[in-house]
Amino acid sequence: TFTTNTDALTSIYDVNWAGETFTPTTKHTVTEAVLWGYRIGNPGTLTVSVRATTSNLPSGSDLASGTLDVSAITTGTGGESLTVSLGAGTILNASTKYSFVLRVTGADVNNRLIAKGGTGGGYSGGDGVTSGDSGGTWTAQTWDLYFQDNGNAISVVRKGLALLLGVG
Repeated sequence: TFTTNTDALTSIYDVNWAGETFTPTTKHTVTEAVLWGYRIGNPGTLTVSVRATTSNLPSGSDLASGTLDVSAITTGTGGESLTVSLGAGTILNASTKYSFVLRVTGADVNNRLIAKGGTGGGYSGGDGVTSGDSGGTWTAQTWDLYFQDNGNAISVVRKGLALLLGVG
């Protein structure tokens, strides 16, 4: 979770994707992603997904995903909280790096999502990432996207004892 600074901006449209790598502190099922941003023009639909990482960059196919109609969010540059349901979600293991991937396909420079984040090393469990080729290659950035992963604790039953593991 990184929810402090919002002094970094990244544009998301067409082949220009962005994301945030993150490291959960506990095992849980992530069922929604919370971001911060605003729109320019009428960009259409945002897809947010969870992916594994390789060498600290997003890799592979989506483990879970959800969409949000970006035309319904604010155009004010202060932005607003954007909650995207990831359906049934996916299990995230503690101390394993994952990535949120954000894309608005079919949008253009005049119709795009601006995702907000922060500079200054605010989140040590990952980095902001960008791709200029629809997720084919990724580059780590010096900023972090504002994000929160919400979900459900996982109960583990062992010899009749239920251990409740918290949410990261």
